[in-house]
Amino acid sequence: MKDLEPSGPLGSMGAEVWNSPIPSALERVEQEEANHDQGGSIHDSTGTAGVSPRIEGYEVVGAFKTHRNRDFGIGRDQAVMRSTFIYLLRPALLGLAMLGFALTTGARAGNIVQDGGFELADPNRTTSGTDYFSGGSSIDGGFWYVTQGTVGVDTDNQFVYAGQKSVFLNGDSNRNGTGPDSLTQTLTTTAGQLYTISFWANADLPNTLSVTFGGVTVTGSPFSVTQNGFANPDPRGNSALFTFYSGTALATSNSTDLTFTITVNLSMNPNLTNTVEIDNVSVTAGAVPEPSTLVLATIGGIGSLAYARRRRQG
Repeated sequence: MKDLEPSGPLGSMGAEVWNSPIPSALERVEQEEANHDQGGSIHDSTGTAGVSPRIEGYEVVGAFKTHRNRDFGIGRDQAVMRSTFIYLLRPALLGLAMLGFALTTGARAGNIVQDGGFELADPNRTTSGTDYFSGGSSIDGGFWYVTQGTVGVDTDNQFVYAGQKSVFLNGDSNRNGTGPDSLTQTLTTTAGQLYTISFWANADLPNTLSVTFGGVTVTGSPFSVTQNGFANPDPRGNSALFTFYSGTALATSNSTDLTFTITVNLSMNPNLTNTVEIDNVSVTAGAVPEPSTLVLATIGGIGSLAYARRRRQG
């Protein structure tokens, strides 16, 4: 078998062309196209079929001598552009994946709150209604404790956000308490770790809310719960009126108290139920991004890739 020989000057540049011992991925793709279009096969200097020369100007088994730019069906500049874009695309996609991982680390971390949805609270209540727990007692057998005033637990009624239960913070009998009323859970934490505290809440009267983590106010937590009311009398009929709240706090020890405290201003409006409700409490390590943050990051990354590709084509 005849080894490939340099076929003379390359274009007008005067440089001789030599065979390539290790073909690139682009060369293999172009070789397949050449085999299909020309009906022959190219051999390198070792006699291995299916390996294309590095650039045009080689003798080819199959009785043809080809110029890549003309016969392979793809311009060299276009082929290089495609290869370069693929080369750039891989690290860009890897970067996006790493960004997503970094942004969602906190989101994937487990909720360290026990009974965050209060589904274990008031276990003796099996029908729709409200029961009250006074200071010093636990509402769910040992996770959440009433540390001030009175707290109520609503079951299968219009005040529940999700599941079957929510907590009624200003829980004095007949919903006439002014507070302050506090609910606390002691969490196992890591000193020096930043935590994200989130929950859902709704109210129908003016109120003052305090959320503390280790005795320190949670950064970003609201000073009051938005008054969207509980007009729909059906169980969970007002879920869409609850507001999502989120903030951050730094743990300073391995044991940290999370406390919700509410004080209300009672209204004589007979249409109000004098209620401040919370549900689905979560504490996770790290800052949890909003879903919109992940979407914007992804769109930005894709946009950058598209821009780079258009510049290459231009």
